[in-house]
Amino acid sequence: MKKLNRKGFTLVELLAVIVILAIVVGITMVTILPTLENSRKKAFDTAVETISNYIQDQRDMSLLSSDLRGDTYNSTIGTASCSKEEPCTETKDTGTKVLTITGYEKNITTIKWYVDGGVVKIQCATANASGDYRQSSNYNAC
Repeated sequence: MKKLNRKGFTLVELLAVIVILAIVVGITMVTILPTLENSRKKAFDTAVETISNYIQDQRDMSLLSSDLRGDTYNSTIGTASCSKEEPCTETKDTGTKVLTITGYEKNITTIKWYVDGGVVKIQCATANASGDYRQSSNYNAC
C-alpha cells in the first residue's frame, strides 16, 4: 500500500490559529485604546502650553519694542489688553492667527487667554472634535 504524502494544514488547524490570533488582537486592543486616548489628551495639553509660551514670547518681545536685530517689533498679541474678565479670544476663524502661526488650527478650535502680573494665563481651550487631539481635564472647554 502506498503512503499518501499530504502537504498543508487541515481546516481545523487553520481555524484554531485564526481564533488564537483574534483573542490576542482583542486583548491588545483593550490595552492600547486607553493609552492612545491618554496620549491624545497629553498632546492637547502640550499644544495649549506651546501656544501659551508663544503668546508670552510675543508679549515679551513687544514690551522690548525691538527684536534681536534692533528692528522695531510690532505684535498685536503683545499689546493686546486682556483681563480675566475680558480675555483675548482666538478661534480658527478669526484673523489674529495665533492658531495658524503655531500650527494648531486643525486640532484646537478656540483658546482664551489673559495676562496676570505679566504672565499669560490660559482661561480655556477647546479641542477640535474632528482633530487629532482630545479635550483634557486640565483645560476647560470654551
